[in-house]
Amino acid sequence: HRSAAEAADRNQETKRPRSSRASGEASNPPSDPDQADLNKVRDLLFGPQAKQHDQEMRAQAERLAQVESSFSERLDALENQFSKQLQSIEAGIRDEMQSEIASIVAKLDQQGANKVERSDLRSMLSDLASRMGD
Repeated sequence: HRSAAEAADRNQETKRPRSSRASGEASNPPSDPDQADLNKVRDLLFGPQAKQHDQEMRAQAERLAQVESSFSERLDALENQFSKQLQSIEAGIRDEMQSEIASIVAKLDQQGANKVERSDLRSMLSDLASRMGD
């Protein structure tokens, strides 16, 4: 159990603004001399806690960067895999369609369809095949 004094101190710490060093503003010195003195006192009182907090925040940022990097790598791998599978499916469909077109043309030749109809069908199937190739 914590004492009432520890709880009160902890409560006041959370209400007080952080020192300039703890919040990353060490390069901007305060313009008011009283503010500079107040910052020095805060650094003396809360320095170790502020340093620990900064270390924890840096560690969290590093872990987040690692997770982000891992996620990005996995996403790239999935995109590549999806692209390859899609290309494979497209090629398979294109091959099947060309095979079916060739089969239809062969059947028309075997049935002895008249030349006008056959040339029209051949033209349409050739157009279809060329559009699928694009």
